[in-house]
Amino acid sequence: MVRERPDLAPYEGESLTVIAWLWARTVSSPNPAFRGVEVPLASSFVLSSKRGKEAWVEPVIGGDGRSYRFRVRVGAPPLQATKGTKLSRGANFRCLLSGTPMGGDYIKAEGQAKRMGSRLLAIVAAGKRARVYLDSSAEHVAVSQAARPSWGPRGDVPPPLTGGTC
Repeated sequence: MVRERPDLAPYEGESLTVIAWLWARTVSSPNPAFRGVEVPLASSFVLSSKRGKEAWVEPVIGGDGRSYRFRVRVGAPPLQATKGTKLSRGANFRCLLSGTPMGGDYIKAEGQAKRMGSRLLAIVAAGKRARVYLDSSAEHVAVSQAARPSWGPRGDVPPPLTGGTC
């Protein structure tokens, strides 16, 4: 990893503590040629915009044209990274693979049909007085999906938040 990311050299051979898992919601691509491919709904791919500590994820499309992964990059992000897959105001996104627009009605319908998913973008670890952004792997996804919290929220949701009245 250090060969690809010289900024990680100070951490070579060390174990870092994960402090966050960064996810994007996904829906199936509306393009029939990409049926079944889950694409991210991301308003930005920027992980850090702090001057001198900029980081972002770059989508890397697989050779089959139907798969993708995310690679963490450091340095000033290109304009496209600041936009993610978002096209305009509201819930208007584009398919990462085909560029097909996805409007709010499509995304809402996917959510109501319980067809929304999620995709791990990157991992944030505690470094030496700084955050360290790392690529995710299939192993990270498996670990995150196996984790079961020992706590959960308690209490009732107020009726105005569930569509009811007080």
